[in-house]
Amino acid sequence: MGLIGCCLWWLLLINGLLQYLPLQRATFVGASLIVSTIRANDSTCGVEQFRCNNGFCIPKRWRCDQESDCADGSDEAVSLCMNFCTPTEVKCKNAEQCIPRSWVCDGSPDCRDKSDEADCTKKTCSPDEYSCKSGGGECIPLAWMCDQNRDCSDGSDEAS
Repeated sequence: MGLIGCCLWWLLLINGLLQYLPLQRATFVGASLIVSTIRANDSTCGVEQFRCNNGFCIPKRWRCDQESDCADGSDEAVSLCMNFCTPTEVKCKNAEQCIPRSWVCDGSPDCRDKSDEADCTKKTCSPDEYSCKSGGGECIPLAWMCDQNRDCSDGSDEAS
């Protein structure tokens, strides 16, 4: 292992170990590592960072991404993530879950409370589409009718 490989390995090892030492701040002076204890309220993170319970900072986009990035797991705490949706998601009215924005008003209820299909303006099907009998404005291509695949949520495209 060359000098660069050795140093890189050492830095990665130290970085990994420091994540598990709560409330420690490390500074390099020359080739020496100096570790000092700090109080939790002394640790500040940037605007685009999330502060872990152990005082370390991670990018905000790593919070509630279903992968523990803080050594103490605080970025995935249920109390933190229960009501957290990413920018590409919407929260169901009962606040129990987040679903992709593209699933809202798609004719298929995805929220447990079915709120993603509430308040949707009824879609009018085009002449080359079949209007499913569910009454929710669900449309499928005429070619999908009677193809032995239930394409309408209510199966009306296969009913004879």
